[in-house]
Amino acid sequence: MAWSPACNSLDTLADTKLVILWGHNPTETIFGHTNHYFQQMKQNGTRFIVVDPRYSDTVASLADEWIPLLPATDNALMDAMMYVIVSENLHDKTFIDRYTLGFDETSMPEGVPANESLVAYLMGKKDGQVKTPEWAEKITRVPAQTIRQLARDYANTKPAALIQGWGPQRHNCGERTARGSTLLATLTGNVGIKGGWAAGYGGCGNRKFAAGPEMPDNPVKESISIMNWVQAADDASKVTPEAGLKRGG
Repeated sequence: MAWSPACNSLDTLADTKLVILWGHNPTETIFGHTNHYFQQMKQNGTRFIVVDPRYSDTVASLADEWIPLLPATDNALMDAMMYVIVSENLHDKTFIDRYTLGFDETSMPEGVPANESLVAYLMGKKDGQVKTPEWAEKITRVPAQTIRQLARDYANTKPAALIQGWGPQRHNCGERTARGSTLLATLTGNVGIKGGWAAGYGGCGNRKFAAGPEMPDNPVKESISIMNWVQAADDASKVTPEAGLKRGG
């Protein structure tokens, strides 16, 4: 058997106080036994927020609050949430200091250039753009005050589970959405605790899969970063070594 080890077991979600379903639509996609857990949690008073451009069946059946945004603008919303959490001092300092690198300039590994930390990015130290809710509102069409409240609710409610679906990462630079959801869980210390969640997609840990046959050697030795797949599908000639192409041996 093969396994998909990621995030918390669904069994621990009974302990959460807040669930944010980010582009995750289990009511329509019949995501295993997830709906059974969510409906039980809903009956027991767990609060659900759904972030999704579409008013889905999941929104209708579970959401206490629905936050629609323009498609493919998830990262701007996540960045602005992180900005609020950091600027309002809502992040879990103990967890960050103990388990992470790169939060601010003082925690960067030796040899990394200046202004490459998360805080430097949020404050626009390198690109000149501070990631405020007002900035994100222009991109996402989510009101700045809604963004602030979402960030505060997530940071101040613990344990909380931000569960990202597969849809948001299926577009250009979609891998940044998976990274952003994991960063938010890390900032708030919702990693490795009952009722937390820290996977970059909507799957659950310890799901068994039947093992497939062994794959033959791939004769193609070149490889690209996952961040380049859209560009490669559009025009492979543009994916040069400077753009991430790696030559195999």
